[in-house]
Amino acid sequence: MNEYEALEALYTVRATTSSDAMSFVTMLFAYLAAAYVVGPNLSRFQVWTITILYTMFITMPINGVLAGLHDIGQMTQPFRDAPPARSDWVRYGYVAVLWLGWLVSLIFMYQTRRAARKATG
Repeated sequence: MNEYEALEALYTVRATTSSDAMSFVTMLFAYLAAAYVVGPNLSRFQVWTITILYTMFITMPINGVLAGLHDIGQMTQPFRDAPPARSDWVRYGYVAVLWLGWLVSLIFMYQTRRAARKATG
């Protein structure tokens, strides 16, 4: 692989990783909006169904970000002096923040529904 092909592959991986991150943000805010707007009016079955589907689909962009960051680390390793272990905390830290966002969104749904139940009854 020549230098041009390596750079093209790196930019493609970066673009795909960015797209996965934006897909995550889109799904996260869609779930938060649904939790706020219609969450209190949904049945328990509907909430569980939406939450399970949300969880299944949000793992795809999170794993895509993790794989993309791993690929970027591997592709840039020959050009860095640091061993790959030093960049692992960035990769896993970023993915941990994404999982934390998922967890907070589930808590938000629970609290929104709980507050609506207390207000009505």
